[in-house]
Amino acid sequence: MTSRSKAPRLFGLRRTGAAGHWWLQRVSSIALAPLSVWCVVVLLSHDLSYSGARALLSDPLEATMALLFVVCGLHHSWLGVTVIIDDYVHGAVVKRAVRRSVLWAHVLLTAVGVAAIVSILGGSN
Repeated sequence: MTSRSKAPRLFGLRRTGAAGHWWLQRVSSIALAPLSVWCVVVLLSHDLSYSGARALLSDPLEATMALLFVVCGLHHSWLGVTVIIDDYVHGAVVKRAVRRSVLWAHVLLTAVGVAAIVSILGGSN
């Protein structure tokens, strides 16, 4: 008998393959729903100039929400693009190359987005 927790299995965190991919896409879309509402409210109610964005993102709560939006949004995007590649790109070598380049593009975009928000939060130029 093992003493492992059953929580990962209950929440579907141990799923692999297509089931895990499907599960992650649903979880990220649920996380993006309130984050998208927050983003629309912020964009409509704040100054959209550079100085206004810096003032907004200097607040730790707003910066955290922006970080979550960027990371969840790009992860959800990567999951969706991967499904499109799997469905419409033929040939194992080409599919692997396209999937890797899409993965690295999403990693790069996530890193740039996180670095920009953290630099504004930290007060550097």
